Amino acid sequence: MSERLTPQREAEIDARAGHLYEYSTRHNDDWDVLAGEDVPALLAELSALRAERDQAREKALREAASHFDRMADREPDPHGYRARVMRGAANDIRRFAVATAPTAGES
Repeated sequence: MSERLTPQREAEIDARAGHLYEYSTRHNDDWDVLAGEDVPALLAELSALRAERDQAREKALREAASHFDRMADREPDPHGYRARVMRGAANDIRRFAVATAPTAGES
């Protein structure tokens, strides 16, 4: 399977996990644990990891923008070309962060 696991596919897997025991030719406790605990736990962990990734990405972009702002502040001419380019880069990073931020249910 080469497709990325999207939130929609996760929801489909979660829905099927509740019926996983129906696919077993030999129903036993292992299938109940797999369907009732393991698959939901894995999906919850995946969701938590995506949230951590999104927070780390947001923090890294904020820090990068702040770094360019600090570099511009240290320029001898705060209104010179170099300072304006650095502030422009900081603003570009901020716009990028907003434009590419995941929306609810999208991560």
